[in-house]
Amino acid sequence: MKIEGCKMAEVTAETLEAVHVRTARALLGFSTKELAVMIDGEQKTHDQIRNFESGRTSPRWVKEKIFDALIRCGIELQNGGKPGARVKNRARFDQATQG
Repeated sequence: MKIEGCKMAEVTAETLEAVHVRTARALLGFSTKELAVMIDGEQKTHDQIRNFESGRTSPRWVKEKIFDALIRCGIELQNGGKPGARVKNRARFDQATQG
């Protein structure tokens, strides 16, 4: 449903919010640890993901890596009245969630 005058804003790594990440992880069935493993397997990345999701400030590289990983998994991030995420590319999503 499209509401007149309400436009979905494009989400970028810069505008990524914790709610996007939590919603996308829920869709994927990933823990913060699993997301970190997918990104680079580093403990510092896992710690930074947890910090970001809990509202603490995180370095720009964290948001960029999270954003890139979610897009690779076929997730589309949405902004608007209610920021969130949805599956955009089913093949990529299925590949990410079956490994």
